[in-house]
Amino acid sequence: AALAQVDGLTQAIFLEMFGDPATNPRRLPSESLGTLIKVRSGEFLPAASMAPNGTFAVLGGNGVNGYHDEFLFEEQQIVIGRVGVYCGCVHVSPQNSWITDNALYVSERSDRLEFVYLASALTFARLNQYASQSGQPLVSGARIYPVEILVPPLHLQRQFASRAVAVDKLKASHRASLAQIDALFASLQHRAFRGEL
Repeated sequence: AALAQVDGLTQAIFLEMFGDPATNPRRLPSESLGTLIKVRSGEFLPAASMAPNGTFAVLGGNGVNGYHDEFLFEEQQIVIGRVGVYCGCVHVSPQNSWITDNALYVSERSDRLEFVYLASALTFARLNQYASQSGQPLVSGARIYPVEILVPPLHLQRQFASRAVAVDKLKASHRASLAQIDALFASLQHRAFRGEL
């Protein structure tokens, strides 16, 4: 329950600082994505080539979908689902990751956009609504470049990023606690069934 609450906290901070992008109550400047970013498709990686015990996360349209022994990107990337039911979904990759051709990544970004802010702004843009509807849903650069996002002053973007990073640390702490509790419960359950309690 705590994790569910924390998951919505970054969105709440975004809305508090910048308002709803759909109505733009703060009258912040906005620009089309085509003037702010460039996206490229990831590289094909068949499931058979993935390494179940690999070190590096492999991201597709729905975030991490496996692991591999090699990586394409050292730095974190903003990943957008390109094809299928998860097209338009936005994720941030971990460092040292592989992004498949089921996703796009932001290959260029204006220096007027802070990384963490951009990831949230793309999430609020709900890019899946711009997917092609003929056959399998598909999002491409050409389809999303006309979409406008808010471009607040950089100092506000950085303030948002600082708060969002604090939320991520809180999430990580909650997940670690949950993992410890689960491990403790499993151990106690095992001992209970063996009559050691």
